[in-house]
Amino acid sequence: FIVYEAEDLRYRFLASRAAFSAAATGDQVAVKKFTDDYPTLKDKPNFWGPTLLYTAALNNQFDIVKHLVEKARCEVNTK
Repeated sequence: FIVYEAEDLRYRFLASRAAFSAAATGDQVAVKKFTDDYPTLKDKPNFWGPTLLYTAALNNQFDIVKHLVEKARCEVNTK
């Protein structure tokens, strides 16, 4: 059981890293896959603090911001 949890945590961490990179660079397919596969993580900040939504907005990725707000229903007031 502990090994399974560690593996799951590792996959979540790797998926999260990829999703934040995708949000910054405009890879909407990768962001959508992440929010579909890990809906409980969509509003969680990364290691440095910003959320996926903030990362996309900071990098002028309007289509990803729109997806995160309208489709993935990300919280716009997450702190």
